[in-house]
Formats: sequence, structure tokens, C-alpha cells
Amino acid sequence: GYQVAAVDVGPSQEACLKAGADAYFDATDPNIVSALKKVTPDEVGAKAVVVTANSGKAYQTALDLVAVFGTLVCVGIPPPDQPLTLHPITVMDRGIRIIGTLVGTRTDTLEALEFVRRGAVKPVVNTVGFDQLDDVTSEFGNVSVPFSCEEY
Repeated sequence: GYQVAAVDVGPSQEACLKAGADAYFDATDPNIVSALKKVTPDEVGAKAVVVTANSGKAYQTALDLVAVFGTLVCVGIPPPDQPLTLHPITVMDRGIRIIGTLVGTRTDTLEALEFVRRGAVKPVVNTVGFDQLDDVTSEFGNVSVPFSCEEY
């Protein structure tokens, strides 16, 4: 099994670790690449990097985090003005595999539920009454997704 390192910006460490990440790294840290590599076997980087952030910078950083022969999984969709700058030699020389995925299939849901069943992901659940639904749904616009996962 993989160990999961969460990479995010800001005060998300507690939420990431509570959700099941084994380690947390702040994406604004200029030493993030060397820090993450230090916790990977042989200090080579992550075997798989799953980018869920909708940021071009997140994708650029992910390229530096992924190990030789590793996989970069593209999930988050950055705005058109934030492209990923990539020279083909980066992919060819390091043997990086880049794949994109659309989420939300039945198989994705079953796999996600299996992570929860095994305790690898610990969802945060809040129960509210029907009379509070309007308040809760208005809060969805104020919520940010807490992290991107880098597997190593």
C-alpha cells in the first residue's frame, strides 16, 4: 500500500492528517520537493502524484514531486490561463506517465468506499436536521477542498 502525503496551501495540516494523510507539506514551502523526497523510499519522490487542485502551479510542482517511472494523475482542472509547461524530454528522460481521469463513475465510488471501509480515509461527517438544510447548502460556496494527495 501507498503512504499518502497531502500537499496544500495554508492551515490545512490538521484537516489533512485527520482525513488520513500520513504526512503534510505546505505547497508554499520553497523546499517542498526535497522535504517530500526525504520521506520517500530511497528519497526518489512519489510513485504517484494525484493533483486535485485546480491550479497550474500545483501541476508544475507535481512534476518535480513525481519519481522516475512515476505517474502523474490529472484530476483538478486549472483555468485556461494556467497551463502546464512541459518539455517532452522531462517525460521521456524520467519515464513519467501522465494520465487524466474524470471522477464520478460507479467504479470510482466503490473504490472510494473501500478506502473508507479499510480506514485509510476518515471522512468528517456532520449531521444536521432538515430545518438547517438551507444554512448548510449556503455554506458549500464557502468551502475549499482541503488538499491534493501525493502518494509515495
